[in-house]
Amino acid sequence: MIEVVKSALDKDFCEYLSLSMDMMMDFLGNPKDPGNISNSNGYYSPVCFEPLLLHLQSMVEDSVEKRLYPCYSYGRIYRYGSILPKHKDRPPGEYGVTICIDKDTPWDINFEVNGETLSYDLDPGDLCIYRGMDYLHWRDKYAGQKQTQCFLMYVDADGPYSEWKYDKRPSLLMPGR
Repeated sequence: MIEVVKSALDKDFCEYLSLSMDMMMDFLGNPKDPGNISNSNGYYSPVCFEPLLLHLQSMVEDSVEKRLYPCYSYGRIYRYGSILPKHKDRPPGEYGVTICIDKDTPWDINFEVNGETLSYDLDPGDLCIYRGMDYLHWRDKYAGQKQTQCFLMYVDADGPYSEWKYDKRPSLLMPGR
């Protein structure tokens, strides 16, 4: 199950979110992404993205036809040469949402579904809902200068990963475990 929602977020709001991420990253000294993503900066639970978990929750629930618990948000700024390796998400990413906040060149996100590669180019404000633990997903080498992405992660509230609500934090907006 992969669904792309065009213009889910208003372009002006995306500009605001991009500026918020840039300012936060500058304030924090541009932390390197703790994952295995070269030439990128990342941050767990940024204050500008965490409320989107609740704001978009009903849209995501309608898409996946399940009652969901929000787990965590993540912000990443990709820079020239970044590569997102093929991976599946950990348990609190049972249902993932990737939102293009800002970009300067097309850059597909790829999913492997039943042996076939499906590719999607998202514009600012577009989002993609997917089953993060089921599908390998990745991005090839980035040729632009900067792309900002927001990730929102959810679990089925009645499913086997429900204990991952808030990523096992006492509430949203708390530091990671």
